[in-house]
Amino acid sequence: MRSNYILMMIVLAFFMSCENKAPHIEDVICGGNFRYWYKQGAPNRYHYFDVNGRKENFCVSRSGDFMEILMPDFEMSTTWKPINDSTIIMYYDIEYHVKIINKETIVLNDDTLHVLKDYKYIPKN
Repeated sequence: MRSNYILMMIVLAFFMSCENKAPHIEDVICGGNFRYWYKQGAPNRYHYFDVNGRKENFCVSRSGDFMEILMPDFEMSTTWKPINDSTIIMYYDIEYHVKIINKETIVLNDDTLHVLKDYKYIPKN
């Protein structure tokens, strides 16, 4: 009887250790620290997200220069934050509903972002 109890506890511990935990939205978007994403319709425009809630927009010019997108007459919000695993806030508290999210793609309300794998244009500093 005691050996059945011990066996049952071992099996239960095994199943608890194998629990498949879904990654949090921050882990997917930031990849642990930071990550660049590009918009499907604008492959030369990049979005930088980091774990501290910083978000920046960059582009690559025709000459291959990597630069931050600045609009002198318009102040863009440079923050983002998740509300839950299906909503993020960006651009002055606008809620974006996440329809699909995985390590390679984020489908929002009306945008699709893809993770940038090739960092050839992004300066190292």
